[in-house]
Amino acid sequence: MHWILSPKYWVSLGVLLVVAPCAQADISGTIFRDFNGSGLLDSSASLTEVGASGVAVKAFNAAGAQVGATANSAADGSYTLTGLSAGADYRLEFSWSNPWLNSSVAGGSSVQFVKDGASKVDFALANPDEYTSSADPYLAIPQFINGAYNATGSSSQASLVVVPYSAISPDGSTQTPTPMSKATAGQIGATWGVALQRSQKTLYTSAVIRRFAGLGPLGTGGIYKVDMNSPTTPATGSLNYIDLTTIGIPTGSNPRDGSSCNSVATDVSLPAHDIAAAKQTAMSGIGGLSMDNEHERLWLVNMADRKLYALQNVNPNITPKAADVLGGYPIALPAGFVCTNGELRPWAVKYHQGQVYVGAVCDASTGTEADLAGYVLRFDPNNAVAGFAVEHKFDFTAARNASGTAWTAWRYNELRQSPVLSDIEFDIDGSLMLGITDRFGLMVGPANYNALDCADTNQSAFTSQGDTLRFCKAGTAYLQDGAAGCS
Repeated sequence: MHWILSPKYWVSLGVLLVVAPCAQADISGTIFRDFNGSGLLDSSASLTEVGASGVAVKAFNAAGAQVGATANSAADGSYTLTGLSAGADYRLEFSWSNPWLNSSVAGGSSVQFVKDGASKVDFALANPDEYTSSADPYLAIPQFINGAYNATGSSSQASLVVVPYSAISPDGSTQTPTPMSKATAGQIGATWGVALQRSQKTLYTSAVIRRFAGLGPLGTGGIYKVDMNSPTTPATGSLNYIDLTTIGIPTGSNPRDGSSCNSVATDVSLPAHDIAAAKQTAMSGIGGLSMDNEHERLWLVNMADRKLYALQNVNPNITPKAADVLGGYPIALPAGFVCTNGELRPWAVKYHQGQVYVGAVCDASTGTEADLAGYVLRFDPNNAVAGFAVEHKFDFTAARNASGTAWTAWRYNELRQSPVLSDIEFDIDGSLMLGITDRFGLMVGPANYNALDCADTNQSAFTSQGDTLRFCKAGTAYLQDGAAGCS
């Protein structure tokens, strides 16, 4: 038997010979978040970089015309450009909508020239706020000193210390290496919020009402500036940046009225009552600080009027004016959410990827522990009229990891172990990490008159413990640490 190919089969074969090379002309690669600035997609035991979705990739020919359809990177960052011609050179252009992301220093530019059929045409994106040139960066941590900021024995004590990231506490009570003093109580008093302005290498830290630890020279509205060009060199001279009350932000009155019941100690070794400050804790003054390095804005929570504010055009060498204030934006739950038997008490703030996140607690002040609730609220600075949306809501039914004891509902005139959502951070995968401070810990202190009765001079000792919570990102929702899919 003889096989004969008819002309129609020759035509079909010819078509296949032409089509096959075109199929091989696809260009592909991965777009990823370059956390270590290497320009390479790293995956190891110590670092796993993740893909960046939604990045548009276009191919242009030598005449400047786009060829084929625009490819958008998938959830894992992969993309493929199809419909290209064999043997051609192309200019690829990468574009993305997230202004906080830049092309990585080592990962190539957003315009690349390649040949058809190229693979592993990767592109790296980096957020400068997630990168440090040091393998062991320094952490700045406020600490509280007993007495007035200018009290005998207090003023020279360290109120802001720095430690390297690698620091350890081998026995749970000492630190290695020893924390280094960056600013003293005499310069800044009691502070809580810290925020770093990268362009100016300046750290800002804000006053806080903490019982037995006096406010600094700027009072309840004080924000102080600390030069971080040399992290381990102690700051000298005045560190005053701005008293917010002078530019229209009402942070509340100083609870210390000079009476024996409502004053801090005049000597670091002396006890005090300081009762009014205890009752205003987490209800007045400044809560958290967060720097928007993109726009040189410093965001803050004012607990006195429960509003979100920002200082724009921040520069340590220029004192802010009223015209530099954005807000205040009332911090409130959106429709469909309510604090049952209590008030919403905000503290934490975090600028992250173009949005501002505020942490708050429904305090259950007239209810029971079942009414306690934590909220992470999301605010879009470009759509302020929309107010706050709920990013995540959670309860406080679980016992604290450190002590195994349950949280209690707030009572304004009682010493209770009640939660304050005091810090918000985001992991590289979008998961939430929340710091929960025990309000009780801000209302008591060693070697002081802790009772809320001015006639009680018992110097009893107390233990206070907060907690750290992690919620894994799962699509548009979050899973509690330990739940299926979150470990």
